[in-house]
Amino acid sequence: MQLSNGPGGNRVAPFQPSLDNFRAFQQSRKIGGKKEADFAINPMASSKLVKAILDPKKNWFAALHKKTVENRLRKYGLRYDDLFDPMESLDIKEALARLPREIVDARNQRLLRAMDLSMKHEYLPKDLQAQQTPFRSYLRDMLALLNHHQGDWKSLKEWKENAFILKEGVCLSF
Repeated sequence: MQLSNGPGGNRVAPFQPSLDNFRAFQQSRKIGGKKEADFAINPMASSKLVKAILDPKKNWFAALHKKTVENRLRKYGLRYDDLFDPMESLDIKEALARLPREIVDARNQRLLRAMDLSMKHEYLPKDLQAQQTPFRSYLRDMLALLNHHQGDWKSLKEWKENAFILKEGVCLSF
C-alpha cells in the first residue's frame, strides 16, 4: 500500500471505499434503534426516501432530468446501457460477454457512431432521432441473471466452507 502526503505533510494511506466496508459501517453504527446509515444516502438506493426522490413519476425534477438525458442520448443515437463501461465493472463485462453477438455489435456500432458525431460536432438527423429508444434496456435482464448466479455461488461457497468432504465422498455439514 502506497502512502501519500496528507494534510500537514503527514503520510497517510489512501482511502479505498468498498461495498463491504459500507455494509460493515451500516451494521456498526446505531442511533436510537436505527442505523446511522439509514439517515445518510445509501449507494444502493434502498431507502424509501431516496427511491421517492429518484423516481421520475413522483418527482418533477427527476422527470426533467430523465427527459434531458433522453434528449441527449437521442442526439447521438445511444441507449442508456451503452454508457456503462465494461472496464469499470466486472459485472458489466461479464454481462456483455454473455449477450448475443448481434446485440454487442449493435452496441459497438452505436458507440462508434456517437464518437464520430461528437468529433464532427454534429447530431443525428431529426428523423433518426425520432426512431431512437434511449431507455430500452438490453443489459438489465442479464445483470439480474448474473446477480442471481452470484448469490448461488456465494451460498455454495459458504456451504463448502462449512462442510468436510471425506475420501469416501460422504459430506458431513455442521
